[in-house]
Amino acid sequence: MKKWIYPFLVVEFLMPFFALARQPVEPLHVGPRSSVKEAAPSPLPHVRPEFEDVSYWIGRLRHPDRVRMGAEDIEKVNLAALKNDPDFLDILSLSCEIDTDVLKRRLTSSWDRYGGSRLYDMASRPLSTAYLARLFSLMNTEGVPDRVRPLYGIVVHATNLRVFPTDDLVMDRPFDYAFDRFQAGRLDVGTVVVILHYAVDLTWCFVDTGYSWGWVRPNDVAVGGKDQIVKFAGEKPLIVSGDSVSFYYDNDFWQYAFELPMGAKLPLAGSIHGGYRVVMPCRDGDGRLLLRDGFVRADADVHEGYLPYTIGAVLRQAFKVKDGYYSWGGLSEGRDCSRFIMDVFRCFGFRMPRDSYRQALFYTKNRVELEGLSDYAKIEALVRLEQTPTILYMPGHVMLFLGVVDNRAYAIHSFWEYDDDGRGVTYQVGRTVVSDLSLGKGGKGALLKWLTAALPLN
Repeated sequence: MKKWIYPFLVVEFLMPFFALARQPVEPLHVGPRSSVKEAAPSPLPHVRPEFEDVSYWIGRLRHPDRVRMGAEDIEKVNLAALKNDPDFLDILSLSCEIDTDVLKRRLTSSWDRYGGSRLYDMASRPLSTAYLARLFSLMNTEGVPDRVRPLYGIVVHATNLRVFPTDDLVMDRPFDYAFDRFQAGRLDVGTVVVILHYAVDLTWCFVDTGYSWGWVRPNDVAVGGKDQIVKFAGEKPLIVSGDSVSFYYDNDFWQYAFELPMGAKLPLAGSIHGGYRVVMPCRDGDGRLLLRDGFVRADADVHEGYLPYTIGAVLRQAFKVKDGYYSWGGLSEGRDCSRFIMDVFRCFGFRMPRDSYRQALFYTKNRVELEGLSDYAKIEALVRLEQTPTILYMPGHVMLFLGVVDNRAYAIHSFWEYDDDGRGVTYQVGRTVVSDLSLGKGGKGALLKWLTAALPLN
């Protein structure tokens, strides 16, 4: 290729990066932004003390412990979502080679989706075109073969999933350090991945989990044979049903190994005196997968197999992480809105996507469209969903519906801040909370105004 052509190709590839994302990313704020910030009241406005207790919401249900779907039905939902979502990849059923377009779409979408009109480095300086060109070069797009041979792996150290092959913090507003726009998520130990590509210097690998994709450090993944990893993924799991649980290398629980968050799982190998034995993935000196015994205490909040899917159990799981802090993309090991939803529902076997937009399209069979309805009509529609586990969606944000009290709709969700009283003050929340959907009414509009869909998972 002639040297004078290359810069034009780089510019053409990077152009979407300087445009707004085509699909909404999670908003971290409800209402207009203000330079005056205050801590949000606790509880939030219109939230009575009893609303902070899961027993209140469960007490309003007719059949809180009735199983809504069995394991087979939930897997049917997962498979239907897989077929309907072009971005879903059934990684355990891939052939030995996949079309290069699958990888190229993912690499390109990173620029399209996460790019902003302007981005800033850690010093709050605008990113230069030279910096972006270096990232493009690192991505090694010229090294993508005509047919991609996936490598199978398992995450052995909790790792950040990055939009681009860099650890650099990148913001869409100066000094907004809590929100690294190059953070795509965080992968737990035991997450099965396929490696589809490597950076030009081999310091990063591009992986797909089936529900998300991005760049991770190769040292955080152990590579194994497909049959070995399919067997690992198919074993009866021990599910983390608490906010987080500690795992150990020894059955005396002295040698701490790592922490796993709600919904994470490892294969259950058996019971021991005082706890459980699990299959723990490790990495040898050559990067190959080793499986060894790991241990967890009997009094840890874990469950043998997936939890029975009842609305009462969904609410109990959600309230276990109430007041947990907000973390964009799990960068500081907290939860943003979509990670909160994903963690709750994966306890029951749902393979939920990682971002809010795709979560809203996960199971459309019973989806209720709310866009364009009056607030009154939206409340009426939500009243009919009070006995069903329901995800609420507005562009860029998801919540778990709790119910309607005194004509106010309530939800539990994780978000950052809001403006609500017209005084030009931004109230910082930064955690998982119960709120009513009139929140933000003093700004650009309440949550209820922006609500576009309800997704009952029944």
